[in-house]
Amino acid sequence: MGAIKDIYELAKDGVRLKQHVSAIKRALKMELELNKKLLDDIAKDKKIDDIRRKKIIFNLCITELADAVKFEIPYTLICAKTVDENMVGSLNIHRVIGYNLEKMIEKLYLKIAYLQKDCDNESLDLNSRLIFVYKYNLILLRLLS
Repeated sequence: MGAIKDIYELAKDGVRLKQHVSAIKRALKMELELNKKLLDDIAKDKKIDDIRRKKIIFNLCITELADAVKFEIPYTLICAKTVDENMVGSLNIHRVIGYNLEKMIEKLYLKIAYLQKDCDNESLDLNSRLIFVYKYNLILLRLLS
């Protein structure tokens, strides 16, 4: 193979990789935006009962988050930033400062998946758990923006 063909193949592969990375990022952002809409009542501190909270929990989407956890994706190519004070803002959840995309995805996935599996546990405060899910979701959106 000639040098030009080698360079062409490398460039073509690079473009394909960039398209795949963009698709992964877009899919994650869309799932997070949907979850944000579902969590709006929680974020606005509306008075809702546990029946509504459970409906919200079961409707939270984790398909893309689960895929991101299961498959080797290029986290640093998707987002090389880490969570900082500006991303946390007034959310009062400083423990996530310094987390990268991979860590935030894992944490949010675990929080949602656990709630979906054990939301009938009467010892869980579903409202406070959903508030944390909302905060992690929002910070992850900020990280991807």
